[in-house]
Amino acid sequence: MASLESIRFAQAQETAAAPSPEIAVRGAWRRLDALCEEAPTRAQWDCREGCGACCRLQVFVHPHEADAIVTALRERYDAHELAALTRRVAETAEAGAALDPGGWRRARLMCAFLDERERCRIYAFRPLKCRAHASREVAACEDVTASVPLDDWLVKAAEAVLHGLGD
Repeated sequence: MASLESIRFAQAQETAAAPSPEIAVRGAWRRLDALCEEAPTRAQWDCREGCGACCRLQVFVHPHEADAIVTALRERYDAHELAALTRRVAETAEAGAALDPGGWRRARLMCAFLDERERCRIYAFRPLKCRAHASREVAACEDVTASVPLDDWLVKAAEAVLHGLGD
């Protein structure tokens, strides 16, 4: 298992060598996905496809991630679908504007990128923060008053990748 410092250093090297910020971001996503696959605590995760309980959090993204997400959306959706997603993002941002990050969860403000079955429309190009949000107890995710027990190793690995992306 790689150390957090080696993860950060490897990501910083890849970021520096990338021909564009978008390619660096996509590399960071691949790196964190690989770390998720080999996470020593993966068996303890209680996450499952279509749950969406954690998708009621305000998520901050690296500016280059935002650009990469927009590029990916433009590659995958037609003008009509993009307009609908843009409206959903604007409505969600407006609904959450007065809320602190915890307020999004308490208000059960759903991510604009979840579909009607609570599946992520941008799963392949979701932000690092979303990739690192692996809960060990789905019941805590569903209880807006509970503290969600996250995988600490994965959170730290994501922070190392993000730090390397920003180096």
